[in-house]
Amino acid sequence: MMELLEIWRLVNKNSNFDHMLLTDFEHLPSDMWRIYILSHIVKNLYSSRPSTAYHPIIKTFPREATLYTPEILKIHFKWFECWNPTNYGPNQELINFTKWLKVKMNVFCTTNKITFVNRKNSRKVFDKITNKPIEEVLMLYGIECCYFEDKTPQEQIDFVKDSKIMIMAHGSGLTNMIFTHENCEIIEISNRKYWYCDPLCDKHRTKQLSLNESCGTKSPYPNYDYINMCKLLNKHHHEISNVEYTQDENCIRPMDRNILVDSSDLIRSVFQIVKQQKFQVR
Repeated sequence: MMELLEIWRLVNKNSNFDHMLLTDFEHLPSDMWRIYILSHIVKNLYSSRPSTAYHPIIKTFPREATLYTPEILKIHFKWFECWNPTNYGPNQELINFTKWLKVKMNVFCTTNKITFVNRKNSRKVFDKITNKPIEEVLMLYGIECCYFEDKTPQEQIDFVKDSKIMIMAHGSGLTNMIFTHENCEIIEISNRKYWYCDPLCDKHRTKQLSLNESCGTKSPYPNYDYINMCKLLNKHHHEISNVEYTQDENCIRPMDRNILVDSSDLIRSVFQIVKQQKFQVR
């Protein structure tokens, strides 16, 4: 996301650029999304890592690329403040950027459905009553559900672009809020509750303590990034934090715990938001 903002900064300066060097690329699903978006904006993408050579879009970093100025070739933007609580308000520059990006990618949004995205490998959301994936309940109420692991970046965008409410557990998929209508509201199922040790201590990993019990450690909670993103984009953010967790032998960080949510409480929250939307003019 920060790379895109840097591109927007250059666009506003009327800078011409066709080349970009990727400095942090691991072939994670979020990287595939990132490359897809960048491919609509930058003509040539490069990486110096041999592991990226087989990617159909990314080119091997050429020696002659050093002929380009560092500003044009290497866009490397770090933003650490976003993981902490902030007093951000709406940022018109960022809002304008998302509008520009949607036009650039031919993404046209409406607000005619409610969407939920679950996760397969970590932070998967289950109904606390039935212990089944929560989408089995949500679909009964007309909420459209999917897993982004099953979708290409374009299919992810197509899935969320008509959302009036977008629901997800905390994770990089929430960045797709930039491809929703300006009036779309975000429900983030957070893992703030019972955030004790990070990484998980031996007592939690060996199940001497459940994930819902304190070990006496109080690590700072680091996941404010999408709360802050909503502030910047002037989107209503709703946090579902009344959750519990299931014990997973492979889980070493509290961020990756699978989540148990009372589906009745979630559905009640969703339709309360829908009721409020009918009487709001933004």
